[in-house]
Amino acid sequence: MPHRARTAAVLIWLVGFLSLSVGPLAAQDSGEAEGKGMIWLTGGLGTGSEDLAAAASLDISWSDHILSLRTAAVEPGLLFESGDRYNDVGLLYGQAVRWGDGIAALSGGIGLARGDLETRPSIPIAARVAWHFSPAFGIGTYWFLNINREQPFGGVTLTIELGVLR
Repeated sequence: MPHRARTAAVLIWLVGFLSLSVGPLAAQDSGEAEGKGMIWLTGGLGTGSEDLAAAASLDISWSDHILSLRTAAVEPGLLFESGDRYNDVGLLYGQAVRWGDGIAALSGGIGLARGDLETRPSIPIAARVAWHFSPAFGIGTYWFLNINREQPFGGVTLTIELGVLR
């Protein structure tokens, strides 16, 4: 199977899987956190479709909603190594479930992706699970995917969250 066809098949499977996950997330009771707002910064590094992945976002959550302004990137390895680099900026909205000291969320939205010196419209998708060890600090995982006509990309990062988390 050619690389683009395989990538498209994986992306379609991921989008389908993630969209099926929204129902259970939205249906769960968020308990005490209902109606309480949170705002925080997220940043992390990990692995992605081009080797190294990074993501950063400003996130706002209230009730069972989450709104994020995020940027994500994949690099071929070291930051100064030549190769394909892809990044995006997106506005994402989704569903969040909070329990005790944790949050899980799934979101999607609109964005711009850049690669090969060309900027194009894109669909950013994100999923996250985080644990907040204090009212201002947490750690988690952040999965991101960017669907665009040129080169879809994605990654998973280990993140730190700082802000109003409870």
